[in-house]
Amino acid sequence: MRIAVPIIAKTMDDALRDMDRAEKVGADIIELRIDYMYSPNLEKLLNHNDIPKIVTNRYKEEGGHFKGSEEEDRKSVV
Repeated sequence: MRIAVPIIAKTMDDALRDMDRAEKVGADIIELRIDYMYSPNLEKLLNHNDIPKIVTNRYKEEGGHFKGSEEEDRKSVV
């Protein structure tokens, strides 16, 4: 069995702290829920530790907190 840990922090400091905690409990993968974060720095988040990561940005309709449109979401990734 594999363990995935979602990170739903609002700040970068909290996200990095939670990622360290996930590593300590033996997470196999981290889900970075950037729809919860105010100003995510993806480069810093992705390089923080060696645990594989997935990045999700869920819309309100999907139970997330992203308030923009799908078009805005695509532009933010490019």
